[in-house]
Amino acid sequence: MSEDSLDLAALLDPVDLAQFFAAHWELQPLHVQGRDAHYYDRVLTIGDLENMIASPNARYPAIQLSKNGAYFPPEVYSEDIKLGDVCFSGVADVHKIAAEYRAGATIVMPALHQSWKPLTNLCTSIEHQLDHVVHANAYLTPGNASGFAPHYDTHEVLVLQIAGRKRWRVYEPPIAMPHRRQPFTPVGHTLPAAPVLEVDLAPGDLLYLPRGYIHTTYTSDTHSPHVTLGIAVYTWLNLAGELLQSGMESIRFRKALPQALPAAQSCARV
Repeated sequence: MSEDSLDLAALLDPVDLAQFFAAHWELQPLHVQGRDAHYYDRVLTIGDLENMIASPNARYPAIQLSKNGAYFPPEVYSEDIKLGDVCFSGVADVHKIAAEYRAGATIVMPALHQSWKPLTNLCTSIEHQLDHVVHANAYLTPGNASGFAPHYDTHEVLVLQIAGRKRWRVYEPPIAMPHRRQPFTPVGHTLPAAPVLEVDLAPGDLLYLPRGYIHTTYTSDTHSPHVTLGIAVYTWLNLAGELLQSGMESIRFRKALPQALPAAQSCARV
């Protein structure tokens, strides 16, 4: 690893990779703490985020707003601008974004690995090591706010706390290791009385959540930016599905199963 880059081992340090995969991967959460507040400066800083949001090139869906568990319609904070015969759609209005942010909305920058080189390098590094697809989203939440309602993800989650503080409450999964076709549905779901983990993430901290663990967050009286790395695992179920599809190309697997013999005839041959 070069001095200006991070990889999975550096994200988990001082927990070594063998310990992580034996005790935590797909099993239970992990909180890494006590590191330098600028540990993730090589990946993203609050200044980097602010510059992206204020950029005249910021456009929906690369920038979004969320509050109380729901995303805002893009027309609330963006507009379509015509220049001659050309239309630039979803151009962000930084003044409207700032107003909604001050009112408690979280600024979301999804798929940031596609446009921010340090996150591109980090996600690529983890992909090469795990052979699973990795994406990166950034979230900037104001003080005394919660951007999303309790939910679980259908991918593994690594949370990188960039600045500020954020309290995470984590609850037992209602379904172990849910498939991407088993997304969280809040209807009829009641949170357990107590979380299995409640931590305050400080700058430089990391939180790992296996898919299925329900979580919710709250900020302190200051703003809180963090990056979420989502690891979309390739499962045995995915492999079985691809094998089933590829089997259609083989005449051997398109043949009917052997027909059942009549009972009398079957007994006669024994």
